[in-house]
Parts: sequence; structure tokens; C-alpha cells
Amino acid sequence: MLACITRKAAGVVAIALAACDPCAPDEYEPNEAEGEAAVVGDITTDLSEIDVNFSTQEDVDCFAYALPEPILEQIPILYIEMKGANREDFSGSLTFACDAGEPAFFSCNNEDLTDTTCTVSGVEPRFRVSYDCDPDTDAIGAASLVVCLERPTPNKLCVDYSVRAYFN
Repeated sequence: MLACITRKAAGVVAIALAACDPCAPDEYEPNEAEGEAAVVGDITTDLSEIDVNFSTQEDVDCFAYALPEPILEQIPILYIEMKGANREDFSGSLTFACDAGEPAFFSCNNEDLTDTTCTVSGVEPRFRVSYDCDPDTDAIGAASLVVCLERPTPNKLCVDYSVRAYFN
């Protein structure tokens, strides 16, 4: 049995020992696995931010992004940040792919990797990614990625959060 806590006017708290209803799923559901990732658009130098929720304690959210070639003369740094969730811990994985071939260079959270998958965890974690999908030119090449998020030890039934993505 789950206890539902409700705040009422003047600071009075009511506790009901009954089944609690989850909040309404966000507009990106169902997106419980990498193969079901919700397509949320391109990441550019402009901030891309989506507001979502964990609608149940077991909810997993996966989001797919396209990375069109940025207009930069250097290797860009891509940031994906998770904010909110009432300061609960996140666990996240990122899977990266060049649109044409393997990356000549891939770094996640300041670690050079040969595998293009990395993970983060903690309160409001972020991915910091650098890559080059076109080593033969000054361009870095187009790519895509999928980010999957969950709460390893959820404290609340329903939690709102946002995912912010942008290049430096």
C-alpha cells in the first residue's frame, strides 16, 4: 500500500493509505526503450528544452535527437542536461552514431571512448560529448543520439523534469 500525501491550504497535510494514481503520461510516451525513443528534433547552438515527467515510479524515458552538422570551426561540445525531478537521482545512458561510418573521435564526460555509449548518474547530471564524424574535412559530420533516463530509487510517484540539449 502506498501512502499518498496531499498538501491542503494553511499547511495542513492529509495522508491517505490507499492506491495512488500516477500522473498523466507526458506527450512523448510511450518511450520506454531505446527502440521506442521519442523523436524530439535537432540539437543546434540554440537551446532545445523539453518538459517531461516520470509518470510512474518505474517509468523510463528515451529521446532521439538528430545532430545536423554545426557551423563551427572547432570540435563542438554537446551538452545534454537533466534538470528538476525534485532533486531525485537520475540514471542515464547515451548512445551515439555518425550518420556515415564510425566516429574518428568520441568523448563523453571528458573520457575518450572507442564505444559510443556512455552513462551518467546523480542529481541533475549532464552529458558532455565531443565527436568528429568526418576526419577528412574541417566539418564534423552529421550524427544522431538516443538518451534514456530513469530514476534508480524513486521517492515520489510522479516527477516533472526537463531535458536541455545544446552545442557550446
